[in-house]
Amino acid sequence: MTLQETIIQQLGVKPIIDPEEEICKSIDFLKDYLKKHSFLKTYVLGISGGQDSTLAGRLAQLAIEEMRAETGDASYQ
Repeated sequence: MTLQETIIQQLGVKPIIDPEEEICKSIDFLKDYLKKHSFLKTYVLGISGGQDSTLAGRLAQLAIEEMRAETGDASYQ
């Protein structure tokens, strides 16, 4: 077994990551949270301006856009 295979096995991670699939999973997670907590209509993020903050902001934005499109509820912001 190679070192990489050992690491993958020990950490229980996927050997291959599909970025589109991971993005969809993250967006679905955010949407599911809003659906589970129906009194929420928005996300509030603390943004530093770095890459992680930019990604978090964009994922939240995509989730909200999809919620508006799916529900017709413009109060999702």
